[in-house]
This record gives sequence, C-alpha cells and structure tokens, in this order.
Amino acid sequence: MKNNNDYDLPSKILHLSFALLFVISFSIGKFVDDDSKIYAFHMLSGILMGIVLILRILWGIFGAKKARFSNFNLSLNELKTYLKRVLSGEKISDFHRNPASSLVTLGLYGVAAMMIFSGGLVVLGGPHFFEELHEVLSLLFLVLVLIHLSGVVVHQYQNRDQTVLNIFKLSKDYFIIAMVFIITISSAGGYLFQNYNQTTQELNILNQKILLGEKDKGQKYDYDEEDEDDD
Repeated sequence: MKNNNDYDLPSKILHLSFALLFVISFSIGKFVDDDSKIYAFHMLSGILMGIVLILRILWGIFGAKKARFSNFNLSLNELKTYLKRVLSGEKISDFHRNPASSLVTLGLYGVAAMMIFSGGLVVLGGPHFFEELHEVLSLLFLVLVLIHLSGVVVHQYQNRDQTVLNIFKLSKDYFIIAMVFIITISSAGGYLFQNYNQTTQELNILNQKILLGEKDKGQKYDYDEEDEDDD
C-alpha cells in the first residue's frame, strides 16, 4: 500500500544522482586548490548536475503524476497551517503533498539552475561577477539542502513513517524510464571523462575545446586560436 511519501523509481534515481554529484562538486570546490588537476572534476560533476536537472525538469512536466510540478503543494495558507502543526508536535499525514517540501524543492531546482549556469559562464571566461555569484548560489543551495534535511529529520521523528527509507527502496514502477535515465547519466559521464584531457586540462565537446584548468587572472582562454593551432 502506497502512501503520500512514496517515490517513483525515476525520481529516486534523479534525486540520489543529483545529491551525490552536488557533494562531489561542492567538496572539490571548497577543499581543493583551484590550480590542482583534480579541481576540473568540480566542473565535470557540475555539467552532469545540469544534465540530471534537465531530466528532472522533463520528468516534472511529463512524468509520473506525483513527480509532476503541477502536483506540488505551493499554497502559502497550507504552508502556514503545516508549520503550526509541526511546531505543536502534531503527527501530520493528511496533506496530499508536504507544502514545505514542495517550496524548498522548487527553490533547490531554481538555485541549482542559476548555480550551474553561472558556473558555465565562469568556465567560458565570463566577468568576475559570475564567479562571485556562483559562490553565493552554491552556499544558498547548501543552506536549502540543510533546511530540506532538517525537515526530513523532523518529519521522521514526528510521524515515524517510511519517508527516509522509501528513497532507498527499489521499486518497479516506471522501471524502463529509470533505466533510460541511468543510461543517459552514465553515458554523459563517460563521454565527459573520455573527452577530458588531464594533461592539458581541456574538455573537448563536439570538437570545441574548453579549458577547465585555472587561467591566469585577467586572461581569457582563446578557443578559436587554439583550434587554429590544431589545424
């Protein structure tokens, strides 16, 4: 018997993939020197995050009913009621969708999209403003993640249901779609790593070279000139 906290298999795959990639990207970005060759994997994992986010957006539009954005509970009145009941310690199971979780989840997707976009502009040699914006957005994303995790802990403590365990349980619903997502993410990851040169720290995408290594301050990477040299 399913409850309001059941997740379909494609949503679980995307959720766990995105979480893992964020941990990798954020950890490298914060704890590895940007002149280290390992630092490039911050960008590579960021690209994969973007691919996973695109898949989640598509699944949120065309996917399972519960995974669709149209099913999210965005009522501020219900959010107010929900928070009051949480603070009172009341067990809650009568909302068709957790309004706090819905709002935080959409916030996470929105911030993630801007974070990935600004990171791409930094890699492509955009103004220094985008580097600072990228750092602020990554911290904001982390704050939203912590709020999300805190909500999960509170929910689990008060309701004693299977919310946390459900995300790790394998299910057969939409199995083919889930496999397509796994193959897509794995293939994209394989393509990126296969076309990344650790020696030159360049990523070759469709014959376009992108430098992922640290550039000298004030120096932009001339991709056209590099392509001419190869010719």
